[in-house]
Amino acid sequence: MAVTGLRSLSLLPDSAHLTAAAVKLTVPDLLREDLEELTTVLGARGHERGPSYGGFQKLVRDLPVAGLGHAGNAACRAVLVPRLRGLARGSWLTTEEPTSRLFLLSAPVPPLDYRRLSLTGGEDALTAALVGIAQRLGPLRGGGPVRTALADLADAFVQETRALREQCAALPEATSDLLADPRACALADRYALVLAAAACLGVWQGQDGTDSFLAQPDWAALALTRIGRRLGVPVPELPDTVTRSVLDELLVRHRGGRSFDVYDTRVLGG
Repeated sequence: MAVTGLRSLSLLPDSAHLTAAAVKLTVPDLLREDLEELTTVLGARGHERGPSYGGFQKLVRDLPVAGLGHAGNAACRAVLVPRLRGLARGSWLTTEEPTSRLFLLSAPVPPLDYRRLSLTGGEDALTAALVGIAQRLGPLRGGGPVRTALADLADAFVQETRALREQCAALPEATSDLLADPRACALADRYALVLAAAACLGVWQGQDGTDSFLAQPDWAALALTRIGRRLGVPVPELPDTVTRSVLDELLVRHRGGRSFDVYDTRVLGG
């Protein structure tokens, strides 16, 4: 999601503010939960400040700062909430899909031009990608349990988009009071998770054959299942092989000194 948001700054500058706000609203919470789970795994070592585990403690201390000030959750919702009604009535499920370069990580992007960035305009290209990918995944049902699960997950997020469109279209026109409406804020949070799912599917589908791991459906199905559970949408049971394949990849990267992100780059000391 973060990578897609960064690429949208150059490729879709008129609507990049939507993805940027959704990234900032969603990713810190996911990271915070991941750190809490890691704390459980590390036990007492998670509190050490020496060279072996001190980096983890620094992350625990620094992450809360990411949610403060102009980059905090309230600021992100202030970007998304006023746009929900207009997007629901004029963009969701009708906008054309974005360029495939948005999700092709190796594809070059134009230089960033700050003058083209917007805070109010643009259409929602990511939900358009979600709808298109879900349609293309339909015929893949029966091609194995993981691809079938991925198709079911994509459909579940499309249905969530339809539900969001109905609810957001009924919102009043944007006013300062709307930002204090718990219902509107909750809808913005759900919308951000839908964008996360769309970015995940887009990166999976957008592979050009140079990354065998990202081209496999296992990691995407696992990520979408976790996002779906946060939203409360129906998620299928995944085969045990899905988690195992992702863990195997992580172990291979750890032993080879490679990063755990989508770029799979060699890190210091690797």
